[in-house]
Amino acid sequence: MIGLLLYLIELLKTEEIVAFSRDLFLWICSGFLIFHISYPVIAFSRVYLFQDSYEILEPLLILQFIIISISYSVIAFGFYWGNKRV
Repeated sequence: MIGLLLYLIELLKTEEIVAFSRDLFLWICSGFLIFHISYPVIAFSRVYLFQDSYEILEPLLILQFIIISISYSVIAFGFYWGNKRV
């Protein structure tokens, strides 16, 4: 994520106009951002907060699966939609 921040700062310094919707790096970083923000919170709550409540564990596992699917879908769409760098 630090690399993404440094990349965006460098883009702001240049005079070049960049099509962000076709940038492969931003799509991949968005997928990883979705995963790394939500997954640790869900995993922490599953392990420490709701370890004895099976009624809550199953929806948390489904939510983890949905988050993983969304993040991989964003990355895969980035590979399909994004432009190669020259």
